[in-house]
Amino acid sequence: MKAIWWAVPTLLMTVGVGHAQDITDAVAREFTVFNNLAEPGALSDAISREFSVFNGSALTPPITDAITREFTAFNDPELPDAFTDAIAREFTSHNDLVPPDVFTDAVSREVSTLTAVSAVFVSSTDDATAYPVGGTLPQQLTALNAAPPAYDPNTWQPVYRKDDNLDDQFVCGQVPNPLDREYVSADEYLLGADEVTLDNCNSTFYRFEFELPFNAWAARISGSANVDDQGVAFVNGNRISGLMTVPNCNPTGGPSDPCYLQQDAGHDRADAQGLEILTWATLDPFGSVQSTYLQAGANALVFGVCGNATYYEPTGVEFTAVVTYWLRGDLDCNGAVNFDDINPFVLALSDPATYNAMFPYCNVLNGDCNASGAVNFDDINAFIAILSGG
Repeated sequence: MKAIWWAVPTLLMTVGVGHAQDITDAVAREFTVFNNLAEPGALSDAISREFSVFNGSALTPPITDAITREFTAFNDPELPDAFTDAIAREFTSHNDLVPPDVFTDAVSREVSTLTAVSAVFVSSTDDATAYPVGGTLPQQLTALNAAPPAYDPNTWQPVYRKDDNLDDQFVCGQVPNPLDREYVSADEYLLGADEVTLDNCNSTFYRFEFELPFNAWAARISGSANVDDQGVAFVNGNRISGLMTVPNCNPTGGPSDPCYLQQDAGHDRADAQGLEILTWATLDPFGSVQSTYLQAGANALVFGVCGNATYYEPTGVEFTAVVTYWLRGDLDCNGAVNFDDINPFVLALSDPATYNAMFPYCNVLNGDCNASGAVNFDDINAFIAILSGG
């Protein structure tokens, strides 16, 4: 502790500047961009099933590696103001070598951030628990649209899971065991993400937990989900997808009951605020840039799934998501706080303009270790505490 304390004031007079470290960018289920300003690696990290981007300080190959049908991004650091090449329906990402904004331009339904953020990946393959929801269909929809109930290990139940990616159609009560059938039917499946259900028949909340580091700040979440029949997503009780419609009807007839046609399932819809509703049979986005929705330490992502909005089953959810965040004290933006951050911290403290020039993909406010909103000498003790492990 004393060695660290004396090192910081000494470095105020002898500032050393390093080079930008490996930079990753986590974008929903689509990709992570591995951006290295030194010699490029063979291939970037491929997140989810979508693609890898090869990006080096020299001219990149004409086209990067494309995985599945989504798109290929061409990234040329010598032309930083141009948009990258966007293929298919997903998005165009804007890459700039000056100090980045928190979020870059988002086109279509994805969000891309070409900055040195850290990331946690969450999916339906992670541990989960479930809480059943009963009542008439309008009562179920109203309950699911509200914040999920508090977690209690005595009332939240284990889930069933599989990863078959097969379409299915059946009626509960007319098959021997619904859990032997598929748990999600969809137009486009998420490869590598489990389909999760409680009983494959009824409406349910599904809870997935994840952790953020103690020094994480400005966290955001983005993801995509297949929900069958329809549903809504929450993070720490805050809704991050469209509010389901609640028609004043309760189906009592067969598959042709007109009440089913009034439900969101089977339609691509947004709510009054423009947020997309999670509906069968399409893959739909969810997320939020509200950093107050997430917190250091334990977090919970919950899906409220309505299983009675269509006549046929299955009912369940599959999803992938990424939570991106900055790290206080991580001034070289390599995803960790260690002695390599001392020189960059001193530089950010003494000469922010030079720091921004030397670390263009970093955020100088990572040096705001006491969370005051500014980087100054009051951050030294807090930086030492983070460097020492909190």
